[in-house]
Amino acid sequence: MSFTETQPWEDGFAAVYEREIVPRLGPLEKERKAILARRRRRSYLVAGAAAVILVLVFAFAPGWEVRLIAFAFVAIFGVCGVLVVGSIGQEDFAGRVKAEIMPPIADFAGVRFDPQAGERPDIAPFHDTGLVSEHERARYCDGLAGTHRGVDFSACEASLTRTERTSDSDGKSKTRTVTVFSGVIARFSVPRAAPGTIVIRRDSGRVLNAVFGFFERQFKGLEKVEIPHARFEEAFEVRAEDPAAAREFVTGPFLDALLAIGAGADGEPQPLGAAFVGDRFYLTLSGRELVSVGPVTESLAEIEPRLHRTLAEMRFPHRIIDRFYGV
Repeated sequence: MSFTETQPWEDGFAAVYEREIVPRLGPLEKERKAILARRRRRSYLVAGAAAVILVLVFAFAPGWEVRLIAFAFVAIFGVCGVLVVGSIGQEDFAGRVKAEIMPPIADFAGVRFDPQAGERPDIAPFHDTGLVSEHERARYCDGLAGTHRGVDFSACEASLTRTERTSDSDGKSKTRTVTVFSGVIARFSVPRAAPGTIVIRRDSGRVLNAVFGFFERQFKGLEKVEIPHARFEEAFEVRAEDPAAAREFVTGPFLDALLAIGAGADGEPQPLGAAFVGDRFYLTLSGRELVSVGPVTESLAEIEPRLHRTLAEMRFPHRIIDRFYGV
C-alpha cells in the first residue's frame, strides 16, 4: 500500500503513511474481517429462526388468512433482524480506526485531535447568536484544536436534538426527536474585537426570509447591514448592533474568504452561519464532517481516498485562518 501526494499540504505525508499508518492497517483489517464473520453467523441464525417459525406457522396456523398475516409479520421480523445484526460493530470499529490512524494524521496536520471533543467550543455563544436552535441534548465528537498564525481555534462535529410533542386528531399526545443541527461548529480568536455582535447567515432570498422571519424572530435588536460587495450581499445577510461599525469591520479579505468558505469544496453553496462576538469568531457548517471512517464492509486496503479527505479536513481551521489572511 502506498499514498500518492496530490495537494501541497500533503507534501511529506507519504513517509508518515508508510511509517505510522501502514503497520496499523494489517491488525485493523483482521479485526474488520472478524466483525463481518460474526455478522454473517448472526444473520444466518436470525434467518434460520425466521424460517423455523414460518414452517411452524404454516403447519399449525388455522386458515390461509392467519397464515398470510403471520407470514408477513415473520418476514418483517426476519428482515429487521438481519438489518440490526448487520449494523453491529460499525460504531466500535470506526472508533478503533480513529484511535489508531487519526493521531499521526493530526500530528502531521499540526492539530490536536480528540474523538471525544474535550476541547470543543462553548455552545452558548452559538445559541445566543442564533447560529444553532434551542436543543435538549447534544453529542460532540472528533474535536480539533490548536493555534495557527497566532489564532487559537477549536472545532468539532456536533449533533443537537430536542423532543417535540404533538397531538393527533384523536387528541393523543406523540413525541418525536428532532435534529436541530448536525455538522461542524468552530471557534476562532480574532486579533481585533468586533464592534458589538455581528451575525452572518446565508441569505435564503427575500421571499423565504420574509416567510420564515428568521432574523426578525431570532435577532431582535440587530439591524440589517448593507454590505457594498455585490456577491457577498447576494449570498449572505448580515445583522449587527451597530450597522455602520459592522460595515467597516467586515471588509477586505474577510468578505471573499467567507464567500470561499461558504461555497464548499465543490463550489456549491453550504448552509453556513457565522458571528463575531467580542474577540471571538464563531462558525457553523451544517452537514459537514471533520473525520470520516468508511463502513466496516470497506476494505482498509482502499483507505487512501478517505485519507486525502481526512488530511484536508484536519486542516480545515488552518485553511479558514489562511483565507482570512489572504493566503
